[in-house]
Amino acid sequence: MVSTLSDITQRRAAEQRLVASEAATRALAEEQAALRRIATLVASEAPPSAVFERVTEDVARLMALPSATVLRYETDGKA
Repeated sequence: MVSTLSDITQRRAAEQRLVASEAATRALAEEQAALRRIATLVASEAPPSAVFERVTEDVARLMALPSATVLRYETDGKA
C-alpha cells in the first residue's frame, strides 16, 4: 500500500484570495457601469429628477438593498 499526504494550506489560501479578487473585480465593473449610465444620462441633459432617480436605483442595486431614498435639499432648506 502506498499513501501520499500533501499540505494544501497554501493552495486553499490562494484559492480564497482568487475568489475574493474576482468578487472585487465584478463589484468594480458593476460600479463603473453604473457611473457610465449616470454620466450618459447627465450628458444627455436629462432633468435632475431623472438623474436622481437613476442614482437612487443604482445605489440600491449596488448595495443589494431592497430600496433607497435620496433627498435633495434646496437652498431654502426644503427637501
